[in-house]
Amino acid sequence: MTMPEQIKLSELEPGTLFKRGETYGFKSEYRNDKGICECYILGSGEMFWGGTGQPNNLKVEQIDFHSLIKQAEKIKELQYELLQANNQVHELDAFKNHAEFLLGERQYEYLEKETQMHLLREKADV
Repeated sequence: MTMPEQIKLSELEPGTLFKRGETYGFKSEYRNDKGICECYILGSGEMFWGGTGQPNNLKVEQIDFHSLIKQAEKIKELQYELLQANNQVHELDAFKNHAEFLLGERQYEYLEKETQMHLLREKADV
């Protein structure tokens, strides 16, 4: 598996999501008075420094937010389709069970009539 492309934090566009190690963050449009871009950690809102006083030169993995959203929407759509298919399987299973029940009743009725016909024939032969 190849490593994702790394880019300097300072080269990211503002609003871009990124990953460094196990930390996810985003770059804001702001810089401090030393020219260091202000970035924040997703989930906690803390300032991201990347373990250094100069995060501009840190290499990070850029994350395509719009692709993530599309993938999440596709997953949600597939989950719904799976739920619908699962419901159809349960409906077909219930239909099959009902058909087997009805077939069993019909077979019982048929055997009962055959037995009666057989008894009538035996009486007629006597």
